[in-house]
Amino acid sequence: MRKKIVTLSIILLCAFFLISCKKKEERKINDFIKTVEKLNSYTLEGNLKSFYPSGEKESKILVNHLKPNYYYVEITNPETNEIQVIIKNNDGVYIGIPSINKTFKIKTNWPLNSSYPYILETLVNDLKKSEDLTKKQENKKTILETKVKIFDNNSSEKEKMIINSDGTLDEVLIYDQDDNLINNFKVVAFTKNPKLEAKDFDVKEVVETIASGLFDQKFDRSITYPSYFPEGSYLVDELIKRDNDNTYAILKYGGTSSYTIVEQYLPKTDSIVTNEYEGNILVFNAIPVIVASNYILFVDGGIEYKIASEKVPVLEMIKMADSLVVVSEK
Repeated sequence: MRKKIVTLSIILLCAFFLISCKKKEERKINDFIKTVEKLNSYTLEGNLKSFYPSGEKESKILVNHLKPNYYYVEITNPETNEIQVIIKNNDGVYIGIPSINKTFKIKTNWPLNSSYPYILETLVNDLKKSEDLTKKQENKKTILETKVKIFDNNSSEKEKMIINSDGTLDEVLIYDQDDNLINNFKVVAFTKNPKLEAKDFDVKEVVETIASGLFDQKFDRSITYPSYFPEGSYLVDELIKRDNDNTYAILKYGGTSSYTIVEQYLPKTDSIVTNEYEGNILVFNAIPVIVASNYILFVDGGIEYKIASEKVPVLEMIKMADSLVVVSEK
């Protein structure tokens, strides 16, 4: 009889422990959501690591957000110190490239159209709409896992959030469909309700201010070929025109997967030049990328790259893009 009582007590203790853990997990999730939703503004700093066939790449991320719709994301390449920015204000969404005094205006509802490990509102949205959220406690931190859409509507990646005991974000990890780690964002500093104003999100002023602090940069530019590409594809045609800052190349690939790569040198201008595009935005290798329905476009080292295909998945195009910009020392 005593043995049965002891066994029953152990079962009840275990059940109580499990219920207590679940309540703690729910409380941490709610604390994180409430912390974000109550903020009028925030500044978030962290390191974003991305993993590609060519190796691990790191960039420094600074985010400023002012309710309701002002966002500023500054991306710094620690190897080259080149800075690019993504800004959302009342006029729209922009990518700014101070090194060449150029901006792209993007027709998009970024950042709430996808999941971004460094945008707190998108993480809250992921938690609220998740139908397969898993939770566990580890070293006084809450670990959450769910499925998210990152690159396009046809792929589903896994997102893991790590929440501190005080309800603030510690780390976010993104995995592809094969469970390979592709992004890891680690928070370095977080400031609640800093004094931010609408003028802090003025694209022209931001780009010109950053550009004024840069040295007169001369790019070591060259036309490159991808070292990573879909198996069975091969170069079928190329057109290269070399004329100082007007150099461009069109590389056409065929085989099992057809795609085209366009590379064009962009000169630095005295006044900001703005081009308009439609698509999503993501960051790879310290570079913001425009992701449209059948192409990706970005600028690195004074070269505009465009990879277009009706057949190649976005993540594969991103891997190809990484292999293009890895070739030369910048």
